[in-house]
Amino acid sequence: TIKAGCFMMGSNKGHIDERPVHEVCLAKFEMDQYEVNQKSFQAVMGDNPSLNLGANYPVDSVTWFEANQYCKRLGKRLPSEAEWEYIAKAGSSTTWPWGDDDNRICEFGNVFDQTGKLEPRATLNSNAGATAAQCDDGHMLVASVGQFKPNAFGLYDTIGNVWEWVEDCSLRLYAEKPVDGSAFQVNGDCDRRAVRSGSWRSRLSRHEPTFRGRDPEHWAYYMFGFRVARDL
Repeated sequence: TIKAGCFMMGSNKGHIDERPVHEVCLAKFEMDQYEVNQKSFQAVMGDNPSLNLGANYPVDSVTWFEANQYCKRLGKRLPSEAEWEYIAKAGSSTTWPWGDDDNRICEFGNVFDQTGKLEPRATLNSNAGATAAQCDDGHMLVASVGQFKPNAFGLYDTIGNVWEWVEDCSLRLYAEKPVDGSAFQVNGDCDRRAVRSGSWRSRLSRHEPTFRGRDPEHWAYYMFGFRVARDL
């Protein structure tokens, strides 16, 4: 259970779409401690689309539609972008939930690190190649959920492992975003949805809690997964 509260969403130091920093106040809600794993997805949806197979690995290669359907079958939903950033910051006002030390990232998440540089596909990843974290998280590819330290709210893998789909239609600037923490929606097709957290192949800056990814909702990349939220 995530208590109701207000926080400053965004960053003045990051990409332009992380600005302006603005206050958002959220009602109490629930958020899964872990990314949805393959065992759970298989049990609910009857199949497992993942490329990197493992019962306790996060499910990957899911579209936004599949993630949304999974949530609905449980009577739950995807988190809003604001809810996701709130739980990822976990009460902090620094670059990372633990402070500003980049080199501690391997304690908290599965990221593109020194081990990841050895993975054969790493040379194809121009986004990550020159900016691998200067630490070693021990995983060349994806990791089982819950292998790293939780943040101050008790949630795991809010940094790295797989990108996490959220409810919001992608909106480059925050000007039209709801300030009550609800998801931004449009009439008709959304086209692109927000994704958060970075993955095991993402460059360092993409793991920051304020970083905003945006991808077509029908894409099913092997780096895309999700976690589940619920209204209270």
